[in-house]
Amino acid sequence: MQLSEAQTRTLYWKHRIFSREACDGCGCVLGLIKFALANKSEVFCSRKCRDAAATDDPGGICKNCGALLRLKGRASTSIFCGDPCAKQFMRFSRKLRVRKNSKVEARA
Repeated sequence: MQLSEAQTRTLYWKHRIFSREACDGCGCVLGLIKFALANKSEVFCSRKCRDAAATDDPGGICKNCGALLRLKGRASTSIFCGDPCAKQFMRFSRKLRVRKNSKVEARA
């Protein structure tokens, strides 16, 4: 999708990135490499986004492994392709969390 002049200006001032297009699938800012479908004006950031838009089963992309989500037998709000991916994502994100009020004490 085309970004408006105000969006382009804001993107430049906040992140020092100049771009006039964003992915029609996920909204990522597009650079030099773009993926498109034949005879359509939509542009995508990756093959996965393009293929997800081309399928009849709009599922999206797994938040953990990046696989295309097929919604057969799954809720339409699923963000993981299965339970193993969801558990792995939760384990990894738990390691990255830091308590706001915790202090690191050096041992002597």
